[in-house]
Amino acid sequence: MPDLPEADLQPVDPPEASAAGAGSEARRVRAGLLVELGLAPRDVARRWQKAVVEGRFEPDACADEVIAASRLKPDAESRLAGRAARLQRDLVMAPTLRGLRGAGRKAREGARGLVAFVVAQVVTLTVLAAILLVGALVGRVVFDVSYDGFLDSIASLLPD
Repeated sequence: MPDLPEADLQPVDPPEASAAGAGSEARRVRAGLLVELGLAPRDVARRWQKAVVEGRFEPDACADEVIAASRLKPDAESRLAGRAARLQRDLVMAPTLRGLRGAGRKAREGARGLVAFVVAQVVTLTVLAAILLVGALVGRVVFDVSYDGFLDSIASLLPD
């Protein structure tokens, strides 16, 4: 990770929110985290998951219902706070995961994919060669087939 300069961070007052969206973003995120962590009632979560699949999702109504239906114990509040902190950290660091580092990560993932592809091809060709060898041996031993004439005719096609 690159060395980041120390920052003197001071708490700031939140900006004035418009009347229409005052706090709705925070409520939406809280409701989503409640569902993700399994802290929301199962029937409420399933109903809203079904609404998403059916294209009837209303984020503010979902947030209101999930938060109203969820009664959290102190340990659940701490789980929610921890997950919210990890989500915030991930969102804050998201811009730094692009560019050179992101390209390096994609290259490593691509290299792993290439290695897996090559290994799969080698295994496939080895199995195919083994099957052909067994077939040739069965033909020679059981059916007394000679491959000398066949190989000689192929060799005669090659230039001297």
